[in-house]
Amino acid sequence: MKHTTFNDTAVVKMINNYFIPVLFSATSKDPVVYSNKTYINEGKEHPFHQFAVDVLKGNMAFPVFALLTKEHTIIQVIPGYFTEESILPIIEYFGSDSYISKPWEEFMAAKKNSK
Repeated sequence: MKHTTFNDTAVVKMINNYFIPVLFSATSKDPVVYSNKTYINEGKEHPFHQFAVDVLKGNMAFPVFALLTKEHTIIQVIPGYFTEESILPIIEYFGSDSYISKPWEEFMAAKKNSK
Protein backbone atom coordinates (compact mmCIF):
# COMPACT_ATOMS: atom_id res chain seq x y z
CA MET A 1 0.00 0.00 0.00
CA LYS A 2 2.98 2.26 0.59
CA HIS A 3 3.79 2.23 -3.12
CA THR A 4 0.23 2.15 -4.45
CA THR A 5 -2.69 3.33 -2.31
CA PHE A 6 -0.73 5.80 -0.20
CA ASN A 7 0.87 7.30 -3.31
CA ASP A 8 -2.45 8.23 -4.92
CA THR A 9 -2.88 12.03 -5.01
CA ALA A 10 -6.51 11.94 -3.80
CA VAL A 11 -5.59 9.66 -0.90
CA VAL A 12 -2.57 11.77 0.03
CA LYS A 13 -4.66 14.95 -0.09
CA MET A 14 -7.40 13.51 2.14
CA ILE A 15 -4.96 11.99 4.62
CA ASN A 16 -3.08 15.27 4.88
CA ASN A 17 -6.37 17.12 5.35
CA TYR A 18 -7.38 15.05 8.35
CA PHE A 19 -4.27 13.41 9.79
CA ILE A 20 -0.53 13.64 10.27
CA PRO A 21 0.67 10.56 8.40
CA VAL A 22 3.51 8.52 9.85
CA LEU A 23 5.02 5.46 8.24
CA PHE A 24 6.33 3.10 10.87
CA SER A 25 8.08 -0.20 10.30
CA ALA A 26 6.93 -2.82 12.80
CA THR A 27 10.48 -4.18 12.85
CA SER A 28 12.19 -0.84 13.37
CA LYS A 29 15.22 -0.87 15.66
CA ASP A 30 14.86 2.82 16.57
CA PRO A 31 13.49 3.83 19.97
CA VAL A 32 10.17 5.68 19.87
CA VAL A 33 8.91 8.08 22.51
CA TYR A 34 5.14 8.23 22.42
CA SER A 35 2.75 9.46 25.08
CA ASN A 36 5.63 9.92 27.54
CA LYS A 37 6.74 6.31 27.16
CA THR A 38 9.83 4.99 25.39
CA TYR A 39 9.29 1.94 23.19
CA ILE A 40 12.11 -0.21 21.82
CA ASN A 41 12.59 -3.32 19.74
CA GLU A 42 13.97 -5.86 22.17
CA GLY A 43 14.73 -8.31 19.36
CA LYS A 44 13.98 -11.25 21.61
CA GLU A 45 11.12 -13.69 20.96
CA HIS A 46 9.89 -11.90 17.84
CA PRO A 47 11.19 -9.19 15.48
CA PHE A 48 8.52 -6.61 16.32
CA HIS A 49 8.94 -3.21 17.94
CA GLN A 50 7.13 -2.69 21.26
CA PHE A 51 5.29 0.32 19.80
CA ALA A 52 3.82 -1.75 16.96
CA VAL A 53 2.86 -4.55 19.35
CA ASP A 54 1.18 -2.05 21.68
CA VAL A 55 -0.76 -0.19 18.97
CA LEU A 56 -1.81 -3.39 17.21
CA LYS A 57 -2.58 -5.09 20.54
CA GLY A 58 -0.35 -7.99 19.56
CA ASN A 59 -2.27 -8.78 16.37
CA MET A 60 0.73 -8.64 14.07
CA ALA A 61 -1.05 -9.09 10.73
CA PHE A 62 -0.01 -6.94 7.78
CA PRO A 63 -0.76 -4.71 5.97
CA VAL A 64 -2.43 -2.62 8.62
CA PHE A 65 -2.93 1.03 9.38
CA ALA A 66 -3.85 2.65 12.64
CA LEU A 67 -5.67 5.90 13.27
CA LEU A 68 -4.86 7.76 16.46
CA THR A 69 -6.08 11.02 17.94
CA LYS A 70 -3.86 13.96 18.87
CA GLU A 71 -4.37 12.82 22.45
CA HIS A 72 -2.74 9.47 21.58
CA THR A 73 -5.92 7.43 21.75
CA ILE A 74 -6.31 4.66 19.20
CA ILE A 75 -9.39 5.39 17.09
CA GLN A 76 -9.21 2.26 14.97
CA VAL A 77 -6.72 -0.31 13.72
CA ILE A 78 -7.64 -1.41 10.20
CA PRO A 79 -6.00 -4.53 8.80
CA GLY A 80 -6.00 -5.52 5.15
CA TYR A 81 -5.05 -4.21 1.76
CA PHE A 82 -7.11 -1.30 0.47
CA THR A 83 -7.18 0.23 -2.98
CA GLU A 84 -7.24 3.96 -3.50
CA GLU A 85 -11.00 3.87 -4.09
CA SER A 86 -11.80 1.70 -1.08
CA ILE A 87 -9.72 3.65 1.43
CA LEU A 88 -11.08 7.14 0.70
CA PRO A 89 -14.42 6.67 2.52
CA ILE A 90 -12.59 5.13 5.49
CA ILE A 91 -10.29 8.14 5.77
CA GLU A 92 -13.24 10.52 5.44
CA TYR A 93 -15.33 8.60 7.99
CA PHE A 94 -12.68 8.74 10.67
CA GLY A 95 -11.06 12.02 9.66
CA SER A 96 -14.34 13.95 9.68
CA ASP A 97 -15.20 12.44 13.09
CA SER A 98 -18.35 10.90 11.60
CA TYR A 99 -17.49 7.69 13.47
CA ILE A 100 -18.41 9.49 16.70
CA SER A 101 -22.03 10.11 15.76
CA LYS A 102 -23.04 7.51 13.17
CA PRO A 103 -22.39 3.89 12.33
CA TRP A 104 -20.30 3.05 9.26
CA GLU A 105 -23.35 1.69 7.41
CA GLU A 106 -25.28 4.94 7.91
CA PHE A 107 -22.29 6.99 6.78
CA MET A 108 -21.91 4.92 3.61
CA ALA A 109 -25.66 5.03 2.88
CA ALA A 110 -25.62 8.82 3.13
CA LYS A 111 -22.63 8.98 0.77
CA LYS A 112 -24.40 6.70 -1.71
CA ASN A 113 -27.60 8.75 -1.55
CA SER A 114 -25.72 12.01 -2.14
CA LYS A 115 -24.34 10.83 -5.47
